[in-house]
Amino acid sequence: MSIETFLLHPPVTQVFIIHGLHSSSHKKWFQWLSIEGLMKGIKFKAIELPDPDHPDPEAWREKIALEIGVVTKQIGIVGHSLGCSAALQYLDSLTNSDWKLGRMVLVAGFNEKFGKDPLIDNFVGEGVDLANIKEHVGGITVIRSDDDPSVPAELTDKLAIGLGVPPTVVPGQKHFADSDGVNKVPEVLEGLVK
Repeated sequence: MSIETFLLHPPVTQVFIIHGLHSSSHKKWFQWLSIEGLMKGIKFKAIELPDPDHPDPEAWREKIALEIGVVTKQIGIVGHSLGCSAALQYLDSLTNSDWKLGRMVLVAGFNEKFGKDPLIDNFVGEGVDLANIKEHVGGITVIRSDDDPSVPAELTDKLAIGLGVPPTVVPGQKHFADSDGVNKVPEVLEGLVK
């Protein structure tokens, strides 16, 4: 890596994980990611969001802002499911136009309503300006499975396209939930260190 590349895209050293609806910060693959990341010199913190069974976008944004503090090129964000929407809403709410985030990895994410659950649709609202967000993030990865029963593949694909990246499709992982038997997602770590 040249010094110019290092200065423009320094390695991520702190990653914040944002869980989704009816979830918590204790997912097995979050724990796996934290352990694997430590071996690469990355500290992870899974944010415990308030009332995950009845999410309030404002309360979640406030909690994320409190945990992250100042966004820098050395920070990464990993979102899962509704946590992707929460991450995007948080970034969209930043008022300093000069912010730069090192990396963002979104797993089974979406940026629009899809009528599956009123809680989700109310949380997502009208979505966010993806073009603005992608200009401020050093590297973006969007991951989905080929058999997700919870989030339609076309919504995650639209999210990826809106962020200017191809979707990474991981076969057979359903919604990347503990109940799906998912204990690790190497593609997330790859997205943070590439």
